[in-house]
Amino acid sequence: MADITLSKAVRSNLLNLQNTAAMMGKTQERLSTGLKVNSALDNPTNFFTASGLNSRASDLGLLLDSVSNAIQTIAAADKGISAITKLVESAQATARQAQQISETVPGTTTVNPATISGTSAIATDTGGVTTVNTPAGFLGTQAIAADVGGIATSDDLTTFTAVGGSFTVNGQTVTIAAGADNGGAAARAAFEAVATAGNFTVTDNGNGTFSLQSNDGADLVIASTDTAGADQIAALGLTEGTTAATNATLGSLSGTISIQSGTGAAQEITFGAGEIQTRAQLETRLGEISTALGITLEIDSTDNVITATGTNAGASLTVAGEASVLTGLGLAADTFDADATTTPFENASIAALTGTVTIQAGNGTAQEITFGSGGIQTRDALETRLAEISTALGMTVSIGSDNRISVTGPADGASVTIGGDAAALTGLGLSAGTEESSTSIVPGAGTSTNPKRAELRAQFDELLSQIDQLAKDSGFNGVNLLNGDNLSVLFNEDGGSKLDIGGVTFNSANLGLGSVAANAFDTNGGINGVLDSLKGAIDTLRVQASKFGSNLSIVETRQDFTKNMINVLETGAANLTLADTNEEAANLLALQTRQQLSSTALSLASQADQNVLRLF
Repeated sequence: MADITLSKAVRSNLLNLQNTAAMMGKTQERLSTGLKVNSALDNPTNFFTASGLNSRASDLGLLLDSVSNAIQTIAAADKGISAITKLVESAQATARQAQQISETVPGTTTVNPATISGTSAIATDTGGVTTVNTPAGFLGTQAIAADVGGIATSDDLTTFTAVGGSFTVNGQTVTIAAGADNGGAAARAAFEAVATAGNFTVTDNGNGTFSLQSNDGADLVIASTDTAGADQIAALGLTEGTTAATNATLGSLSGTISIQSGTGAAQEITFGAGEIQTRAQLETRLGEISTALGITLEIDSTDNVITATGTNAGASLTVAGEASVLTGLGLAADTFDADATTTPFENASIAALTGTVTIQAGNGTAQEITFGSGGIQTRDALETRLAEISTALGMTVSIGSDNRISVTGPADGASVTIGGDAAALTGLGLSAGTEESSTSIVPGAGTSTNPKRAELRAQFDELLSQIDQLAKDSGFNGVNLLNGDNLSVLFNEDGGSKLDIGGVTFNSANLGLGSVAANAFDTNGGINGVLDSLKGAIDTLRVQASKFGSNLSIVETRQDFTKNMINVLETGAANLTLADTNEEAANLLALQTRQQLSSTALSLASQADQNVLRLF
């Protein structure tokens, strides 16, 4: 304190005592932590260098876990190869055993395919009814003109003088008496008198002539009954005979149109020379098409347009053809649909099923039947899926007349395996399992393949199936080097050093065993081919085992190296920061002695000051 005065000796001893206490504190810290560098203040270079070394050692330590997993993954693959090799060797033994059995036996061999029958009836679907509210139809926009059959007088009959005589028009007799008083007006009156009965019309042309025109598109027939009648016809400027009805509109058309109901055969209407040229001909053809298609196709009597009404079954109507003809008839190329309502198929028992059922023939790919939301929910959909499976597997899967699922295996005698979820299997009356085909010998002339060889072939197929399963089960921690997975092993903290291990797919097919023919065991030559394939598979397994062994050696070597490297890094960091406890203990003892001496010296200095005070 500023108001307290210490002597030089006291102040010196006090300072020494404080320094000794500070040094003792630091020494005690080193002894308690075991470190001579506890912070950057102690030694920045050593502190940060040691921190970097420890960080790298920690990163490498984290990599050791993944390296350890990689070793186990490779080891699992190696164990898998060893097990597969044993199965292949068992398959070799099976093939050699078959080769020792006689190829043939007396009689004829019959293969009885595997059969499976469901125990539950499959309910039929309900619904699926289509109600036709309005049949398909169309309406033309162009009126079809009536046919015209007629003739006009060619001379001005204002001063006509009849020569006498009679003739017929459409079967009705027209008689004009001779004389100057029978001019053109009298002649026209004679025609008008029988016009109604003869179904024709007399029209004044306004130029001293008149026209005769048949009604309803009929032909106009003029015939003389005697020579005088023929003279009279000539005098009137008419032509004896039949004047055919014509239709200018239809006669100008040339080409073909077609009318189709649903997916049935299209019916054609052809216009032009030698084809349809009149309304009567068109109406006849429309009637023929109506009968052929079961529809109503006609010319409306009111508006004279073509109308069509489809069937009550709801089939669409399709109009097509040449544009000019369609335009002339007031039609358009188009498809006209019925207004119909269809209730969807429903099946409560099938809709209630969930899960999947699988059907497999031999070692082939299993086919699935999936129920539930987004899956099969009706019998119709189920039958469609069963038909697809039948085609895919070369067998028969269907719902029989007893409404139960029936399965008949392939003709080559392959087994049939049913699997899937228990609930779905129960709902269909099926059970999970494998049904084998059988063979029988029919006594008689000739020889047939020894059925014992077929039994050994079935055993061979089971071994191949086990190879497939074993390859799938040879994984570790989600990585399977025998099922196509790859493995990358990192050896340093920045990923710059690594080992990529390529996986393989070691199922029976990729080992060259999947292509063994169904009848390969029937002859010794066939078995020799199988044995060659098995030898090739063993060679492949041994080569891959060697590769995995080499990879395992590399990974284990790097694991040991990483452990040693971690030890080197941690040792280097310790050398920079660790304290020598023996040295620090000696330092502490020396400091304690110094502290005691400093305390004694301070006490003596204080006594000297007190002696001075005694003088007063």
